[in-house]
Amino acid sequence: MANRKEILLKIKKTVSELDPEARIILFGSRARGDHGKESDWDLLRLTSIPATEENKKNLRYRLLDIELETEQAISTLIHHHDHWEKYSLTPLYNVIEEEGIEV
Repeated sequence: MANRKEILLKIKKTVSELDPEARIILFGSRARGDHGKESDWDLLRLTSIPATEENKKNLRYRLLDIELETEQAISTLIHHHDHWEKYSLTPLYNVIEEEGIEV
């Protein structure tokens, strides 16, 4: 099974192929270090391209290959970086800002 660094490098490479300017932020139990064996990888992708359903679907299909290869579940949120700040009053935004680790 791939280790944390290998999985994050695969994710970063895959996302960068679709959107070279994207920021990827790991959050949740994997970022905090209190994950279990079955914990998923929670990721926020802040994109410079439109966060259309087609673009989201394309990323999901590409990440599915990593999930199958590593036997690890990957959960993604995708937002355009210009719009992310409008979520600043939400608990999720605050959690990601506090515990998120940029990949």
